[in-house]
Amino acid sequence: MSTLKKGQSIVTDNEFEAAIKEKELVYIIDGGIIQRRPAYISGWNTEIIYMSDGAKIRRSGYTFRTLTEEEAAAVETNATKK
Repeated sequence: MSTLKKGQSIVTDNEFEAAIKEKELVYIIDGGIIQRRPAYISGWNTEIIYMSDGAKIRRSGYTFRTLTEEEAAAVETNATKK
């Protein structure tokens, strides 16, 4: 069972650890706008979040959020169409 909820903002160190452990896809948001396609968090420190696609994102500059059920279904549907 996941400790993170669908659509939950990831803020604390424990939440970042849970996102890595549970392999949760996350959106990176700035000012309410999704900045890039969803990806997994592969690592973190107090300043930087490391994404599975190799991106390094400033932790303080963005909001990190798990996908809602609808977003996850849409991502899964798009993945199976390819």
